Amino acid sequence: MGTAISADFGSLLKDWRNHRRVSQLRLSTESGISQRHISFLETGRSNPSRAMILALADSLDIPLRERNTLLQTAGYSAIYSEESLTDASNRVFREALQATLDHQEPFPAMVLDGRWNLVMANQGAMRFFGLFIDVADALGRLGADDFQMIRLCLADHALRPYIRNWQELVYAFLQRTRRALLVNPRDTRLPLLIEEIVKIYPEPNLKDLLVGKDSVLSKKILNVAGVPLSLDDIQFTILKQNYDNDPLVIYGLYQGIIGGPNIRKSAYTGKYVYADLIDNTMEFINSNRGTYSKNSRTFRVSSLYERNAAFFPDFDTDLTGHLLTYLEGDEHAELQAATKIKTDINDWTVTDLYGSSRDPGASLANNGAALDGAVSGSNSSRLTTKSVVATRYNPAVLQHLNELKAKKEAERTGTVTIEEMGEATAESSATDQNDQEGD
Repeated sequence: MGTAISADFGSLLKDWRNHRRVSQLRLSTESGISQRHISFLETGRSNPSRAMILALADSLDIPLRERNTLLQTAGYSAIYSEESLTDASNRVFREALQATLDHQEPFPAMVLDGRWNLVMANQGAMRFFGLFIDVADALGRLGADDFQMIRLCLADHALRPYIRNWQELVYAFLQRTRRALLVNPRDTRLPLLIEEIVKIYPEPNLKDLLVGKDSVLSKKILNVAGVPLSLDDIQFTILKQNYDNDPLVIYGLYQGIIGGPNIRKSAYTGKYVYADLIDNTMEFINSNRGTYSKNSRTFRVSSLYERNAAFFPDFDTDLTGHLLTYLEGDEHAELQAATKIKTDINDWTVTDLYGSSRDPGASLANNGAALDGAVSGSNSSRLTTKSVVATRYNPAVLQHLNELKAKKEAERTGTVTIEEMGEATAESSATDQNDQEGD
């Protein structure tokens, strides 16, 4: 293998490491490969062995298909096969799946591949879908060979008219595809699916979905050991108690909106859970989504804190102490000087594309393109340019995302400067004047 090949491998390895937000030191600890050697691999000064590539890929949780790409870039042959379930070599697996489907009769059961395509189904499933649509005809009209079941649920001529909680289902699809793109940023087909969902998404404002008596967070959608649980039960009972009422918990629970904490690009682990929670905490508190100071007496914070008041028994005092622990820059002194805290920063739109950094004049968040931004959930806590996304996605995906953004910008008829996040400007306009009059 030549140095040029190793350099290509190194660039790809570094891209994956950056995307997973893992330092060389942390990767060294998890993979058992020295930090110095990882540095040499990324710069092309060392050539990796096959076993080393697999160890690094495992530590970075790289999808198998992309592990093949890593191997081939370094000059090795691919080791993970990609065969159809109908191939003779997969006969045993196919028969096992068919036996499982048959065992479920008369209840519906299906086998989907990793891209939500219908691979196998029992008679119960065909009878069930047959009550509403002709599956073969609907799939033919879709004219798509990917994400078939998602598209069946989205299409007017298919299952959409028959799904009572369609809005919740589409929201779930949007979150699933977004998470899938975070797992594999080199997948160029996921942005196309996200664009389809964005075009038909019924409501970019998720406030009614997330708060109030009909909140999806309060519904008993889980069953653990026979006990029905809601997401709120998990947050305010299980996590709150097990983490000794530590407010860091609230920053680990992604809700899909701009006005909330980020989703992680890798799973939480016992070893690094507190470090990752602190990372999310620092980002949120030091962004305009979390805190914002407009005058010397009033310090504005996200309504997220009001919704999580259970973590702050003496609300103003406890919240102030918590924020001062993590605030950076001028805002730290401004909070100390403030006499009042207001929980009126809100943005209920789906996570934006470019993030929302602290900025002296305006947020970088672009609510007009918020739904298009469902592919990203990372919002930098520092002053940044929008080119930050270029380090997270491969050129093909990035080009497509930029085309979507340009298309949305071209459709606009005016220019709006947003001082706070989205709805916060509208909701806070009346209170701004009152605060100033009281100063």
